[in-house]
Amino acid sequence: MRRTQGTKRNHEMAKTSGKCGATSGRTVETRRATKAKWNERKLARRIVLATLPAWKLAGTCKAEETDAWWENMSVKPALSVQQYVREIQTYRGQALAELDGWIESESYDKLSNALVIAPFANVQQACFYIPWAMLPVDQDRSYQAQLSYLKVQDCIDRLDRSAQDASHLFAEQEDVVQAKSRLESALDEFLRVVQQP
Repeated sequence: MRRTQGTKRNHEMAKTSGKCGATSGRTVETRRATKAKWNERKLARRIVLATLPAWKLAGTCKAEETDAWWENMSVKPALSVQQYVREIQTYRGQALAELDGWIESESYDKLSNALVIAPFANVQQACFYIPWAMLPVDQDRSYQAQLSYLKVQDCIDRLDRSAQDASHLFAEQEDVVQAKSRLESALDEFLRVVQQP
């Protein structure tokens, strides 16, 4: 109850000071471009989720059918699974430290923007491509990796929403910290899934 009242009080103060909802034009354009990019990735994820269960139910496909599907696939990874894992391991510490810095300084708009630029974008993109890189080699592991990636992406989206809410005084710093902690756990689980033998 106390927390709800505090949030309402903060919102009322922001309204009276005229700061509620204030964003720069450049930030709005960046978010629109990011939203369009994420919508493309969501479509790609739906394609994988629609296709892989059919393969699991039908058993193994003929080699020529799998090759034809792979040639027409909309997402073609440039690196191997191990190279993408190294990308995550290289940039993860730096990316999470940067997010921690924006949370501590309560720069929530900058935190939201940091989710779509390097070094965090390198981690996110590597996670996105790993299931696709696994697909020609092991369909079952690719399916499991895809499900795990969807959890990572959901945590990224939740952290972004928490940061935007906090920047408009609709959420507390603690909410952003918890969302970032959930993201770290999801990344740990994703790496465990893709690296298991």
